[in-house]
Amino acid sequence: MIRAEDLRRERRMEINSPVEIIVQDAHLAGHCSNLSGNGMGVMLDEPLAEGTQVQVKIEGGMDRLPPFMADAVVIRCEAKDPGFEVGLSFSN
Repeated sequence: MIRAEDLRRERRMEINSPVEIIVQDAHLAGHCSNLSGNGMGVMLDEPLAEGTQVQVKIEGGMDRLPPFMADAVVIRCEAKDPGFEVGLSFSN
């Protein structure tokens, strides 16, 4: 049986990293669980509506790497104890 993850165009890397989600003037702290060339999965304490435009920021490692920053759009948001699992698609 073909699984949904087998149909992805980009391979996802499982990561464990803090992430900052910027929505208009609000800065939300979250946790990035996976990353690909097209998007990322994050856990947040509050929901975001599908279609919401956001900016994501992951700090670089060991002060040698610049932060990763990208514009993204929310493509899904599901309640997942203890917060919300949010799927983001990069838009740039």
